[in-house]
Amino acid sequence: MESQNILIKNATILNPLGNGKTEEKNADVLIVEDKIAEINEKIDESNAEKIIDATDKILMPGLINTHTHISMSLLRGIADDLELDTWLNDHIWPMEAHLNREYCYIGALLGAAEMIKSGTTTFSDMYFYMDGVAQAVEEIGMRAVLSYGMIDFGIEEKRENEFKENIALVKNHNNTADGRITTMFGPHSIYTTSTELLERVRKEADKYKVGIHIHMNETMKEINDCKEAHQNKRPFEYLDDIGILGSDIVAAHGVWLDQKEIDLI
Repeated sequence: MESQNILIKNATILNPLGNGKTEEKNADVLIVEDKIAEINEKIDESNAEKIIDATDKILMPGLINTHTHISMSLLRGIADDLELDTWLNDHIWPMEAHLNREYCYIGALLGAAEMIKSGTTTFSDMYFYMDGVAQAVEEIGMRAVLSYGMIDFGIEEKRENEFKENIALVKNHNNTADGRITTMFGPHSIYTTSTELLERVRKEADKYKVGIHIHMNETMKEINDCKEAHQNKRPFEYLDDIGILGSDIVAAHGVWLDQKEIDLI
């Protein structure tokens, strides 16, 4: 379907300028071939095939959600108000064992529609059956950074399969959908992946020039288990010690940090 020239009239425009400052002004916006062509107080309506009256409405850049499992929109309400370990082991992982590509595609469409409705236009996602998620993103028109949730529990055969899945995602979908879809490697967490997996993730991410998306410091149990397993090192210290940390990492959650970890970040 060919794009229309769209004129948005009488909008209150909020334009982030950086340094905590935002420019606010009332104006019209002309969009030509999916790109902003003009912002002015009054734009001739004859330039547009579609006109949107934005009186008393805000026009602003789309919001960005930097950590999602978009297909889990299908699992909403399955288990609530539980500790993370109980939630994952007793409820979520058993349910996820029944998922397939079609479920994840449908869940991604639902989650994407909800994000668009609330002004989110870009998201960074880690999950399974990411080919289905990529299809949903391409069809619905959003931007997304996609990674496959890699889990090996120290099992070599499983580790190899996880790399096969994530490398296929990178090869097949990085910079696709007119550049709207990019990819990362997605080691699930330090408590579901081996040191061998994490070290190889860094090598593969550097090789393919993509980033890394990982859950970090989500619970105190994770902190304590990490210290017990890795010579009293906290999670970010452990990743730094094995050479994983870098400016290309999305560290999801990060709610239990000490000052040394903050300095490392």
